[in-house]
Amino acid sequence: MCRNFLSIEMNKPIILLITIFSQFSICNAQDSNISRLNLPVTNSPEHSYIQIDQTNQDLMLFSHDSTQIYLTRSTDDGNTWQLDTILTSSDPFKPFEDVHPLLSSSGNIILTYKSNRHYSIYSDDNGYSWSEELELPTESGLIKPTRINTSCLSEVNDEIWLIYTLRETLMRIKSSDGINWSQDRDTLQSIINNASEFNIIQVSADSLLFFYQTTGDNGNSELYNLLSEDGGMTWSDSDSLNVNTQNSNDIRFLVDNGIIYMFYQSSSSTPFKGVTQSDIMYSTSDDNGITWNPPQTYTRYVGYDGNYFTGAIDGEAAIVFLSLRDHTLLKDPKQYSFWYGTVESADDEFLTPVTYGHSINYRNNDPLMNIKITCRADDESGILSVWFNAEDENGSDLSIELYDDGEHSDELSGDKIFGNEILNIPIGLSYSYQLEITDLDSNTVKTDTIEVSSPLQSSSNVFAFDNNNLWLPIDNRGTLASLAAAGPNGGISSQMRYAESSILYAGGFALSGSPDGRLWSNGNMESWEIKDYQAGNVGSDPGDDLNKVYVLRSSHAPFTLSWLDWKDAVDLGADFYDGDGNGIYDPVDHNGNGLWDDNEDRPDLLGDITAWCVYNDGVAWDKRLFSNVSPQGIEIKQTVFSYNKEEYPELADVIFLKYNIENKGLVSESLNYVYFSSWMDGDLGYYIDDLTGTDTLLNSMYLYNDGPDDRYGGNPPALFVTQLQGPPAYVAGETFEDINNNGSYDEDVDTPLDSVKLFNGPYLGTDYIPGAKNIGITSSIHTMRHNETQGPPLDEVELRGYMMGRNRFWEYIDPCTWEYSEVFGEDCNSVNPVFMNSGDPVKQKGWINTVPEEQRQMMSTGPFTLEKGKPVELIYAYVVGRGSDAISSITAAREKVNDAIRFYDTNFSDYTVGINNYSQNELPDNFRLFQNYPNPFNPSTTIEYSIPNAVNSQKSIVNLTVYDILGREVATLVDKPQPPGNYKVRFNAGNLASGVYFYRLEVNDFMASRKMLLLK
Repeated sequence: MCRNFLSIEMNKPIILLITIFSQFSICNAQDSNISRLNLPVTNSPEHSYIQIDQTNQDLMLFSHDSTQIYLTRSTDDGNTWQLDTILTSSDPFKPFEDVHPLLSSSGNIILTYKSNRHYSIYSDDNGYSWSEELELPTESGLIKPTRINTSCLSEVNDEIWLIYTLRETLMRIKSSDGINWSQDRDTLQSIINNASEFNIIQVSADSLLFFYQTTGDNGNSELYNLLSEDGGMTWSDSDSLNVNTQNSNDIRFLVDNGIIYMFYQSSSSTPFKGVTQSDIMYSTSDDNGITWNPPQTYTRYVGYDGNYFTGAIDGEAAIVFLSLRDHTLLKDPKQYSFWYGTVESADDEFLTPVTYGHSINYRNNDPLMNIKITCRADDESGILSVWFNAEDENGSDLSIELYDDGEHSDELSGDKIFGNEILNIPIGLSYSYQLEITDLDSNTVKTDTIEVSSPLQSSSNVFAFDNNNLWLPIDNRGTLASLAAAGPNGGISSQMRYAESSILYAGGFALSGSPDGRLWSNGNMESWEIKDYQAGNVGSDPGDDLNKVYVLRSSHAPFTLSWLDWKDAVDLGADFYDGDGNGIYDPVDHNGNGLWDDNEDRPDLLGDITAWCVYNDGVAWDKRLFSNVSPQGIEIKQTVFSYNKEEYPELADVIFLKYNIENKGLVSESLNYVYFSSWMDGDLGYYIDDLTGTDTLLNSMYLYNDGPDDRYGGNPPALFVTQLQGPPAYVAGETFEDINNNGSYDEDVDTPLDSVKLFNGPYLGTDYIPGAKNIGITSSIHTMRHNETQGPPLDEVELRGYMMGRNRFWEYIDPCTWEYSEVFGEDCNSVNPVFMNSGDPVKQKGWINTVPEEQRQMMSTGPFTLEKGKPVELIYAYVVGRGSDAISSITAAREKVNDAIRFYDTNFSDYTVGINNYSQNELPDNFRLFQNYPNPFNPSTTIEYSIPNAVNSQKSIVNLTVYDILGREVATLVDKPQPPGNYKVRFNAGNLASGVYFYRLEVNDFMASRKMLLLK
């Protein structure tokens, strides 16, 4: 029996098993039901294989990770197991793969594997000692061994065969004993290029059947076989097996009493998006594979059954497989156990409830909190009950039942998401809990007891923005959404939500560059399985307790816990306001008044909620999707902040996100030609009816609906991601005068013609980069999960292509022929393909996405340079608008994007709204400065003023300034040209002491002032 190895898309280790001879025995008599087998599950993160010695009752379990192959043994038929023994080790840059063990008829155990080249070791004493490593004569030269896609090891007529593919050719080498190998390489057959899942079975002394699997153009599995009637000397052409194995993998064959059994692992959907379960299926043939009986389901458990191997028990075809059926996914998704049974006589009766995850999360109701619990549960017979049993640190018990009725914070009735909530618990109360799930057949599973320590303190690994109309969970490694947390209106969600439903499934970013011509790409893009960033600074331990999300709230009193915890954030690189000017963050109330004064230190609180963390691209190469890419030494300090809608109603649907990106010089002093991408996997209500767009004027990508939505109804919202601040670019002749003609900006030599403003908020002020400008967005694309040219990137080159506005093959999408879009009202050949779907759906003009899908989008900016020790800051806004229908929601969202841009332009200090929807005769005819309201105020107030219709309607320079009672300027609210109209400005005096202040309006020759009172 032989096979290759396929990845399985589930959140669990990949464990693959094979028999290395055709019969095995179990010490217990065969049960009439599928039963548990007392075999351990290896801790190896990759693959494992099992050998059961029938004669000596020795059981051997082979496993391997990328650098070592292990063996563990049982000498008492699997009741106890010895510790792992390392059989061989590999260079980290030549990881182990394609590992096959075989017990030959002579009693030798042969183990073949690939580590750049193919090797073997063998044992002639039942695995107690092993030979030296032997290089196998598969292919010679430097390149050819790397072209071998997969192989299998088998015994045919007392010969050991290693069969492998070399591009489109099926090759073989042979050995009489598995020790001495012939140098001849036989060509067996030309086969389809992507052949996999090799199986060879011996039907009779001279008849052999060789099976392999391919993936067809439609994405479905296709099976083929080759027949040899002369012991493998010659082979027939490939014949297709007319067997439906769609959504299946891990296909293998077994001959028992003249019947060929074909087993495979079949995946199917669950009630929960993105989650699949698997069953083991089989079909039989009694005419040497010419015809096959309809598939039969061997396992009926609604959770995970798979990673199986086949053999015989008492002369009957049998399966041993891994399952979670006596465990849950509630705490540890690696709690597998081995199960076994004969194919024809064993029934699958041990069917416990299945849980596909649970969430225990919190909503701040300072000084109390609400605990919200949800559990996703299913069962073959149905769920009877789900209970949450807890005990707090004071010894008090609490048990509540979770419901699936749509009325207990459990989302929809009957969706198999069970929920409930506990209200008004003290913040920081530690407790332990256990979940208990019972099905209608009275089978019960329980979690281990889970400890929760001081929830909703100032920092944690995951935090959910829980104010205003938007709700967004984030974590300490750059993930947006895709994180289970308590939802805004009850229930548990892992998605960004707006009002009654979800709006963003996952968000993140990508970076790519090519210093010295070596292309690298990395990112945090959950739906694409790109997870290259870990918590903490470059070189630190990601598991350190300090590497958390640090949270500040404007409602927290000065100098309290969150202000003190900010010391740890500062040690990790966070900014702070240095009131006493000593360069050390020390939040001390020097005058003891209980208020913050401007000569005292304070944390970098932006808005009413600020969440800060730091992460780096230190995930090891062998744990990445793109294993060719090593860490570059990139560190990102992330700040997410929002404003309370009571004071800033214009920002109720806005969340700001700032990335501070720094090259720490791990690989290069200068990372060149760098591009940065904001990425999102949007799910706007019902997720397959979404459309995408690019608004180049607003530096935005956006998601909207093709019409009414099942979740949002007739007026689904639109989601915009807007780049407010891009990286700096130096352009000779445009941003600076190149005095020395060297093509680069040299401070104190060249003359700056422009400068980049870096807005740090009202406390830290504004920094400037002379001689540069901010780069806007340079490309945008949309992708789909199963699209040939726009599917998930398979390597760093394809991801870089996406960041350059191309498809995975580095080709531009043609607006004239792209099947998911149309061009309206203009020549399709004139449309810039770099910005996909850049037309205007409101006006029905330009390149517009017309075919709804499950969409993913990426918006990029660059190129720029990351020099060691010189961070680059980028700022984005996530903005939602909702109109009367799907199209008007785009207009509503654009208005809010403009609000966010205006607020950003004031350094996140004040908000100005122009009321200019007047005809020429309705414009103000006099200058006016109104009394602020409210007055007295704490901490913010609104100031209104009017600018009359000026001569020729030209813009006037408007200056609105605040002074203290001594005449010292404390804030500039407006200083820019404005057209005639009525205006409002919000003034936040959170950093000022109580007292009398004056505000003055100056426009050309007009000047007026008024008094206001701040009371704290």
